[in-house]
Amino acid sequence: MDKIVKAIPLANYQVRISTRLGVEGIFDVKPYIKGAYFEQLLDENYFNSVKNCGSSIAWPNEQDLSLGTIMFDLKY
Repeated sequence: MDKIVKAIPLANYQVRISTRLGVEGIFDVKPYIKGAYFEQLLDENYFNSVKNCGSSIAWPNEQDLSLGTIMFDLKY
């Protein structure tokens, strides 16, 4: 199974993703920023605190997006 090795926050609510198997691309988080659970991501400083968790990316208050979701919408 693939794992995320890099998750770098970019402008406009995007994250540059690199995986162990060499997949690289841009993941647009904007479509997922809906409802109370993800609304904190609208704060640019908070959005930039994204962390690589291997099988997901996550933020300090436990908002997360799985590798499966990321791969589905990754732009190469």
